[in-house]
Amino acid sequence: MKTEELPPILFWILLGLYVSWASRGMGIGTLYYPGPGLMPFYLEIALVLISVYMLFRLFIKRTSEEEEPGIDWRRIRYFRMAVVVTALIIYSLVIEQVGYIVATLILMVILFGGSGTTKTYAVVASLVTVLITYFGFTYLGLRFPPGLLAVFGL
Repeated sequence: MKTEELPPILFWILLGLYVSWASRGMGIGTLYYPGPGLMPFYLEIALVLISVYMLFRLFIKRTSEEEEPGIDWRRIRYFRMAVVVTALIIYSLVIEQVGYIVATLILMVILFGGSGTTKTYAVVASLVTVLITYFGFTYLGLRFPPGLLAVFGL
């Protein structure tokens, strides 16, 4: 068993359990009448299941000669990880005030841009992602926080 893999797996399990528990307070609803907590609830349940599967594999994995080498901690880009975590925290704090479209567009540009893509690709991919998710979920009857766009009557 690789002990350096255990803390991240436990972190994702605990985070998934917490967010799925907290999303119940937002109202899960049903698949036909979804509430605002439906998507976070089921996504976090999926995260917990995947993490438990990884934990299970970690304990049953046998050591062998062809086993992959451990994590090279010198090659991890901590600055990029910090930017992603910070962007997600800020996104969760401002989405109600700024609105779904504006906040998600900025978040997606940061995430796509941080992955090393060109600026044009990051903006276009972000715009396409926001439009698809917005129109897809509004078609299903979900309402997003309008934020700044409410000033313009959109």
